Amino acid sequence: MLVLVVGGTGGLGRLAVGELAARGHSVRVLSRQRTPSTFSTPEVQSVRGDLVSGEGVAAAVKGVDAVLDTVNANRSAGSVMVDGTRGLLAAAANSGVRHVVGIGIVGAEAIAPLVPYYRVKVAQEQVLRAGDVPWTLLRATQFHDFVASMVSGLARLPLLPVPGIRYQPVDRGEVAVALVDAVEGSPSGRLPDFGGPQALPWIDFARSWLRAQGRSQRVVNIPLPTKYGRRLREGALCNPDRAVGRLTFSDWAEAQVQGDLHA
Repeated sequence: MLVLVVGGTGGLGRLAVGELAARGHSVRVLSRQRTPSTFSTPEVQSVRGDLVSGEGVAAAVKGVDAVLDTVNANRSAGSVMVDGTRGLLAAAANSGVRHVVGIGIVGAEAIAPLVPYYRVKVAQEQVLRAGDVPWTLLRATQFHDFVASMVSGLARLPLLPVPGIRYQPVDRGEVAVALVDAVEGSPSGRLPDFGGPQALPWIDFARSWLRAQGRSQRVVNIPLPTKYGRRLREGALCNPDRAVGRLTFSDWAEAQVQGDLHA
């Protein structure tokens, strides 16, 4: 199978590309700049294209069997993930692509009215559903490394303040495997959520990260005000019924310190 991976040079995309190649698939990676050195296997081809302008997108989807869209953006997120996805799907439909797989965020609709990025992610899902290519959507909880990066940023202070919210982080490598499973399957619409193994107060993850680093910094729970904070305290971004991930945050943190896992 020839699979186009959009966002294949990002954290999740790189892992999905590697998994696809390991399973014997041919992979085409769409990037704004050619980056052949990013991948070391002959099964992977890098092609230049820009979702915002549409340049190179039609050529990128030509002849592919499936598209895996892992694209992410902080700046101009709407242009990239909503308008860009719409153009990608139109090009895929014109080229006869049989299946497109997308990635979403567990609980995104609960936070979307309050946070622009989540509104973009929900809008991106709507574009996927409305497109002319049969689709599959997998929603995942926040990645372990996202939680770790937030803790690391706060840990620069003498006293580590953490928001009083609940998260259910998951290993992005496990999510990459689940996405490739979806690519190999038939279009299935929205799949059951993929959540991490533990839904816990954020302070527990902060302590695990500090412990893995050999640090004894004091951690203080700080209530997060507003409706946004209340929804996160209630676990809006969690789905404990779908705790299917295996690697806990504490085990992931230990492996990170030892250099045994992806960054």
